[in-house]
Amino acid sequence: LMSRARRWLGQNEEGEWYVPKVGTAGYRLHPDVRSAWDVWRELVTPDPASAETPDLIQAMHLVKGQPFNGVKERRFVWGHRIRTEMIAGIADAAHELAPRSLRAGAVPNARFAASVGRQIDPVNELAWRNAMRAEHLAGDMAAFERIVSQLHLQLDAIEDGLEPDEETQDLINSIRGRHAMAS
Repeated sequence: LMSRARRWLGQNEEGEWYVPKVGTAGYRLHPDVRSAWDVWRELVTPDPASAETPDLIQAMHLVKGQPFNGVKERRFVWGHRIRTEMIAGIADAAHELAPRSLRAGAVPNARFAASVGRQIDPVNELAWRNAMRAEHLAGDMAAFERIVSQLHLQLDAIEDGLEPDEETQDLINSIRGRHAMAS
């Protein structure tokens, strides 16, 4: 497979293989080979709180689902640790972007960040709360209620009758209460 990958990736302008042979140690990728994850880490930096908002938005656009989703587990044992780190990092960055966007009144960015967070880590209620806050800020109670329903479906898939944690339920009650008072 590495031989095929070597041929598929080919050579750079200097004639160096992107997957050069390195003797008995096997193959290594040429330093010029960069993945979306490499770009993502440069945009987000080690601490998402220090990343610029446009960089966080650009990083979120690189996310196309859970890392390595659909790869057969037996072929991916080597990557469990990196997958876990990627999910945690993306979730942290999404949670940094969503509240930052909410504070700025940038509802589309908050919705987008919350969506990425829910896609990456569907059981992380921070992402669900971010989505609820975004819909509340947008004044879209129908979308808010859809998010609440989707959360309940997600929790039921884990365990029948599982309820949101206290902070999430308090937020739901608070937003519903504010809407009822405004009506």
